[in-house]
Amino acid sequence: MRDNLKKANVVLTKDLIDQIDEKKNHHHGSRSQLIRQALAEYFDGNPESDTKLCLKPIRKKLESVGDSIDEIQNELQWFDKKIDAITSREMIRKVSEDIEKLLLEKEEPLSVPDIGEHLPYEQNELLRGVEILEDRFTVVRVEQGKLPKWKIRGN
Repeated sequence: MRDNLKKANVVLTKDLIDQIDEKKNHHHGSRSQLIRQALAEYFDGNPESDTKLCLKPIRKKLESVGDSIDEIQNELQWFDKKIDAITSREMIRKVSEDIEKLLLEKEEPLSVPDIGEHLPYEQNELLRGVEILEDRFTVVRVEQGKLPKWKIRGN
């Protein structure tokens, strides 16, 4: 692999070394590996060139790699949000099914705090579960006292 590389002395500024180190951490590679790759690409474009090595192509390559990494990270964040949304919907569906089973079992109207005593969910999850059941016309709201209670429709 090294037979196609020319020997070159390169002077890197502190700023460029910091950029290279930042990129190598993203790639889990080494500084020399990134520099070799950039030099190989530079000389592949003009293999007979004995002109002075310019660091602009290396910097551009590192910046483009950084932009690509940022794009990939943005896409991964988008997928994470989608997965979280799907997981949340599945969780709320499970909560609503558990509430429905509890109301069928108890055969009496229950408030959210009453439901919370029997099921291991947070109050906001229980409220969303009850809302889903109301939207599906599975439960009916019964106003008794300060707290609304719900019961299975038809009971």
